[in-house]
Amino acid sequence: MYKISQSVINKRKRGPYIVALYVIGLATLFSLPSKGEDFDWLGFAFIFGITAVIAVGSNILGTKRFLALAKNHEIHILKEGLKSIQQDGYNVLPWESVTGVKQKLKNDNVIKLVLKTSSGSLELSNYDKLNELSLGLKQYIKTELWQ
Repeated sequence: MYKISQSVINKRKRGPYIVALYVIGLATLFSLPSKGEDFDWLGFAFIFGITAVIAVGSNILGTKRFLALAKNHEIHILKEGLKSIQQDGYNVLPWESVTGVKQKLKNDNVIKLVLKTSSGSLELSNYDKLNELSLGLKQYIKTELWQ
């Protein structure tokens, strides 16, 4: 069983704060005074208000949805295929559908793992224990499909 990594979850939790800082910086930049003018507080409040509500609000909603998914999501390696369990059911990706595997190593540790399928690709880099996950996949996926 492999769950989404805690470091990925923590990055998503920080997302709304980073977006808020970005919006403040952007609003400040567009509100800077020209020669002989004062700081445009009205422009700053208008730009910051609109963009903050949209950007930060949508980021918070996306983060909440991701956290709900991460809480109840896990994958399992089975002889039939890769089983992905969500809160409302599960899907199985059969091994025959895998057309390639892209793996990136750094200091003999897997840092990126992507399964290529006939209908797209599946990013597995967000899961914990990537080295163990990679070894489990090597049991079922042909060696010539690994890059």
